[in-house]
Amino acid sequence: MDERKFLESLKRQIDQRLATLASPKRDWDRIMLTLLAEIDRRGKVTRQDVLDIGELLGLDRHGLGGYYQRLLTTKGPVMLTADGKKRLEYLRKRGYQELPLPI
Repeated sequence: MDERKFLESLKRQIDQRLATLASPKRDWDRIMLTLLAEIDRRGKVTRQDVLDIGELLGLDRHGLGGYYQRLLTTKGPVMLTADGKKRLEYLRKRGYQELPLPI
C-alpha cells in the first residue's frame, strides 16, 4: 500500500473512531443525520412530518428553523435540497450513526 492510501485509510479509521465518542457537536451531527436521513428515506414529507420527526429527536420549531434555510425545500412538499443531500452524504462519510426513532 502506498503512503497516500495508507494515510487516507488511517484518516478514515480515526474519523470513524472519533464519531463514536460523545461530544455536543457529535450529538448534534447525529441528530442532523437522523433527521435528514429520515426525510430522504420518505422522499417527500409534510411540514408536520418534519416537526414530528424533529420532536422525536428533541428539537422544537425553533431548532428546526435552521434546516429550512438551506437543507430543506421551503415550498410544496418538504424534500432535501442539493445542500441537504451533500450534508447527509458528508455526515454518513464521517461514520456517524443514526439515532433510533420510535416510529
